[in-house]
Amino acid sequence: MIGNLSGIVDEVRSDHIILNVNDVGYMVYLSAKTLNACSIGSRVKLLIETYANNRENVAQLYGFISKEEQQCLRLLVKVSGVSYKTAMSILSKLTPEQLFLAIMNEDKVALKMSGLGQKLINRIITELSGKMPFQH
Repeated sequence: MIGNLSGIVDEVRSDHIILNVNDVGYMVYLSAKTLNACSIGSRVKLLIETYANNRENVAQLYGFISKEEQQCLRLLVKVSGVSYKTAMSILSKLTPEQLFLAIMNEDKVALKMSGLGQKLINRIITELSGKMPFQH
């Protein structure tokens, strides 16, 4: 398993980057917020989450600048019905702090986005209440 990658950004796409680490290009999926912080030629260090997509027979890498965002992904994908892609969409819209507040306050409007139905939003709130990494 890969814990982190540090390298130069070779390409920036709509949902991922190609990160050059010692002349090996890794396709790393990022949230929109992390993606906006990356530019071609910049040096970045990313925490990595690996997902073995058995249907497509590939390993997908998900990158994070903050440990909180990585922890949120790990919690979100434990909720039945939340895929890695859905979790990254949520993290593209909400910062970890905003996600924590939405769950804590049961703010269904903040969680409303394309691909998330009301039942799934309710499940996210119910299953993650009290489990977010920002407990005060």
